[in-house]
Amino acid sequence: MDDKEFHKIPEFSFQNQLGETVTNATFNNKIYIASFFFTTCADICLQMTDNMRKLQKTYTNQDDIMFLSHTVIPSVDNVKVLKEYGDRQSIDPKNGN
Repeated sequence: MDDKEFHKIPEFSFQNQLGETVTNATFNNKIYIASFFFTTCADICLQMTDNMRKLQKTYTNQDDIMFLSHTVIPSVDNVKVLKEYGDRQSIDPKNGN
């Protein structure tokens, strides 16, 4: 791979737990840490969410770092369900979605 070739994330458009639209443009000129989960997962997802929360807390004052957790079951994890999950998990939507 040439040093000037980089992997590109395809265009995306989702709704976050606040009902706001999130796209690639949301993260322009930002470093973002992404994870994949689903709200009905009872084991590894909770551990990953805990790790993301710890990272978010560590970088809470870093405006150039954002967090993005993608549900892998959007048919179940609608805006209301994501909001409830975020509240239960003490997720601060300030610098993440």
